[in-house]
Amino acid sequence: MFEVLEVNHTNFYSFKKLLLPAHFKQLEKSENNILGVGAISHTEPVGLLLVNLETSSRVASIFHFVVNAENNEVDIIELLLDKVEELLEVGGFYITDLTLTINQSVEEVQKILLQRAWNTRSAITHKYVAKTQRIQDKDWASLFNRSDNLKVVRWSTTHEDDINQIILNNDPWFPPKFSPLNSSNFIDPEYSFALYDKEDLAGWIICEKVASNMLLCKNIYVRKSATTRLGGMLLIATLIRKIEDLNMFVTFLVEKNNIDMGNIVSRRFKDNIIRKDTLLKFVR
Repeated sequence: MFEVLEVNHTNFYSFKKLLLPAHFKQLEKSENNILGVGAISHTEPVGLLLVNLETSSRVASIFHFVVNAENNEVDIIELLLDKVEELLEVGGFYITDLTLTINQSVEEVQKILLQRAWNTRSAITHKYVAKTQRIQDKDWASLFNRSDNLKVVRWSTTHEDDINQIILNNDPWFPPKFSPLNSSNFIDPEYSFALYDKEDLAGWIICEKVASNMLLCKNIYVRKSATTRLGGMLLIATLIRKIEDLNMFVTFLVEKNNIDMGNIVSRRFKDNIIRKDTLLKFVR
């Protein structure tokens, strides 16, 4: 029913629908630090996983694992995992973590992975892909006239330090399982912003431009309070105003327990979302 095969520099283009822009350069290089495994059904790609290999430590990390099928998601996931584990065992590698993107069967997939000795690393994350060209809302600009004491500023390392200090202080308003920021190269200051309530950090939106027409919003969070109830919309409005003339796709990653931000994205972009998936992260 499914054909499972290695994916490399000679055949990766057949899986272009399941790849992100950055993956093309990685696979074109034909180096030995990337391993790919894909699944095909009647010539149609239905699943793909990419593994980063640390040859010195023999550690492997599944950094891209996507299944795109109306049915048989669990079967495809198991077939791909069986194949990659077989290949890695031959090479003497040990898998430490995986990131998986699916659009259904979440509970069933979690159950299967737990049975395979994987542990949940972070909260379930919803992934929304929106086309900004289709945004027609006329009231975005009005948000800037209702912001009271709130102020949005462009991202800087100062904000990174502020967030890390909040993490160290175990501040109760901070999202659970959020890791300290330590990789500014993956935060694009042109498209990332911090929200302040007077002088206090009250939220942020962290983005990375991953292609000329594609922006990844990796984290958006606002402290819940009476004065910051508009903060999430204000941050997104600032981002939209920045990119509204650039004809860009924006992918929003929003943790399931970040209910307020999830509601803002799903409602404000309900006519603009072209795809919604679920992101699961596991470790061993």
